[in-house]
Amino acid sequence: MAQDSVRQYYEKLEPKFEEYKGIKALSERGVHAEVVATTKQYLKPKDRVLDVGCGRGALALRLHDAGYEVEGCDIFDLCECKDKIKFTHTSAEEAHFEGLFDAVFMVEFLIAVEAPFSVMRQYAPYIKPGGYLIISSANVDADSSRIEYLLRGRKPYFEPHNVANDGALNPLHDFQFQYMFKELGLEQRLRRTILPFETPPPGFGWAAQRLLSTYRKLGSRSEDSGGDGRIAIYVAQKTPSP
Repeated sequence: MAQDSVRQYYEKLEPKFEEYKGIKALSERGVHAEVVATTKQYLKPKDRVLDVGCGRGALALRLHDAGYEVEGCDIFDLCECKDKIKFTHTSAEEAHFEGLFDAVFMVEFLIAVEAPFSVMRQYAPYIKPGGYLIISSANVDADSSRIEYLLRGRKPYFEPHNVANDGALNPLHDFQFQYMFKELGLEQRLRRTILPFETPPPGFGWAAQRLLSTYRKLGSRSEDSGGDGRIAIYVAQKTPSP
């Protein structure tokens, strides 16, 4: 998308999308507040953080208001809080920063880049030893997502209109995140899901969901449960210095 097209798209976002102090974000309402609340469990005020793919700056401004020293970067020069954060206009693949960060955020971002693992490899060196990578992504491991794929051959958030309008390209599974964390020397500290899926109406989808739920309660494959939320939040920590 050209920058003007992206700006117009933001203006047309539905109320279900995130907004903070008048700044709209391409993220479901409630995600940013949950991310910031989670962050407070791991970081202290004045810690230096980087918001990759910050868009218009809704999350970056929340993090600033929570007391962090915030930098953001995006391929589009649309950030509306440059007076509060340090903004770098660059693509994720070409970005360069001075020094290290206590946390790097990739919130609703990795699903929209062509090479998500390459981007993770690029930014991992910018995390301080003992620092964190904080990610949110569509929870394609949820039972509801699996059932949707069984019935329609598509996962929620990855419909044709999502690809065309939102740039949602890559449904990322939990096992893929685990692989990357291990490769990058990161240890997962948290995975939780938020924003529960709606219960499907009576029918095959409802029956399949009930069957999977019963199957898990019996303990047969409880480790496969992806949680019942539409969005998964990850916190992974870089190995501290000895």
